[in-house]
This record gives sequence, structure tokens and C-alpha cells, in this order.
Amino acid sequence: MEDEQDEALCAHFDDLCIDAAKHLHSTGLVEKTLGREVPIVLFDMFRPIEPNATQAANPPHLIPHDYVTFQTTG
Repeated sequence: MEDEQDEALCAHFDDLCIDAAKHLHSTGLVEKTLGREVPIVLFDMFRPIEPNATQAANPPHLIPHDYVTFQTTG
């Protein structure tokens, strides 16, 4: 039961981070603050979420087409 609760909490946190990154892009805050669009990389040092979460959090034109492949095989 505890593992299921941990997984649900992690999934909720991942969704929250992805939604926050999408909001920063959609409002133009990233570009306004940094002077150009840049990808937001989502990283968890204990779980391998970076490739899929980063791809989900950013507009497609900011993520190279081979990013997920590189991250999962590198």
C-alpha cells in the first residue's frame, strides 16, 4: 500500500512540475526573463524521469528529435 501511495505522490509531483514548466512557456515568462526560449529540463536524481518529463514540459521545437533516444541510451 505504501509503494502505491509513493508512486501516486511522485506521479502527481511530476505532473505538477510539467504543468508549471508549460505555464512558464505559455505565458512567455521564460522568453521574457532569459531573452529567448530555452527548454526547461526536469530532473530527479532518484528516478529516471528526465527524458519523458522534459519532452512533455516543453514546446516540441525546443527539444531535438533524438533527445529521448540520447537520454535513454547514453
